[in-house]
Amino acid sequence: MSHFQSLDEKEMDSLITFFSINGYMGMPNRREISDQISEIAQKELLDTPRPLYEAMRRGIPSSHMSSFWAQLTIDELSALITSQRPTPTKVVDCILAEGEYIRPEEEKVLYFLKQFVRGLDQEDLMSYLHFVTGSIHMPDGGIKVSFTKLAGELRRPIVHTCSNLIEISVLYSSFQEFRREMTQYLRNELAFHFSVM
Repeated sequence: MSHFQSLDEKEMDSLITFFSINGYMGMPNRREISDQISEIAQKELLDTPRPLYEAMRRGIPSSHMSSFWAQLTIDELSALITSQRPTPTKVVDCILAEGEYIRPEEEKVLYFLKQFVRGLDQEDLMSYLHFVTGSIHMPDGGIKVSFTKLAGELRRPIVHTCSNLIEISVLYSSFQEFRREMTQYLRNELAFHFSVM
């Protein structure tokens, strides 16, 4: 905004496109750019999501509003949101083998899975959660792991998003082999399609 006069033709085209995409039909100009951007922000950040905010507010009992939500500061609300954000450590802590006892080959693959999740960046962690649970949020009740003996071209993780269950073959010889295949599935959009197989 402070260098409006020095915008070159490409930058001005980009600004006009930004205005147009955001439904603002006025031409950007030096005297009004601050007000113009404020109008776009008002529409995008307040007006457009207002029906959603109002619906959410109707779902919160008034007793909760006065005793909890109205007491929160922005910093406390931010801390609350941050505390709910998945991290590799939180996700690893919620991975549990299905059943009381597991065999040594199952324990090895469970270890591979936990090591794999520990090494994920935030974007891949969200993909993993979406793949296994159908959501990018921390799963209620954890993530259960069961084991198969699928081999060769049939070897693949099988997920049941309704129950947060992942079936993994015990026939991996190394962590590198496990990581390569899991990464391949997380980056393949077809792996996210529903199937009854």
